[in-house]
Amino acid sequence: MTIVPDSFGSRGKTNVCNDPMVMLPGARVLDVVASAEYLASLSFVRRDRIALIGFSHGAGTVVDALQEDLSSVGIRGGVAYYPLCIPEKHTSIKMPLLIVIGEMDDWSPAARCRALQQAGFRYPGFAEIVYYPGAHHGFDVDAQSKSVSGARLFRDGNIGEVFGHYIEFNPVAARDAEARTRALFHKLLE
Repeated sequence: MTIVPDSFGSRGKTNVCNDPMVMLPGARVLDVVASAEYLASLSFVRRDRIALIGFSHGAGTVVDALQEDLSSVGIRGGVAYYPLCIPEKHTSIKMPLLIVIGEMDDWSPAARCRALQQAGFRYPGFAEIVYYPGAHHGFDVDAQSKSVSGARLFRDGNIGEVFGHYIEFNPVAARDAEARTRALFHKLLE
């Protein structure tokens, strides 16, 4: 079973691409907890076997959420596809987390995930980060390559200029990320 909370629509937003400060991923963590609580209320759901997956902004939500131990609401861990890693904020991963990111990502730069790894995790062994050479943002989306408008958020929290970010499918990275995602979910949800 899958649940996809509409964090944007429920708040009157359609996206955060051009203004990432409209809603930070951390604000969506409450949606994650509420969704897990809802799933746990369903008789056919194994209440202690919930995993998270997020893409881009949603991936940042997964990383933010797993800064806490959410096992009390049945969450076992998660996967974050090309999140914006924040070394000053994301070192307290308390549950299994897989981050997959393209080396060529110009929206969620892989260098920030490397800086997160260099900063060190407070609880070693929970986080794994996989970097895909030649892969861009959206490497898992089998669609025509394109440039999309979006702002860049700087380390100090300021919003940079809005410019085009390159999105491109990379079948090798997509297959590997999917296999790793399936393997982690199999481990977490067995």
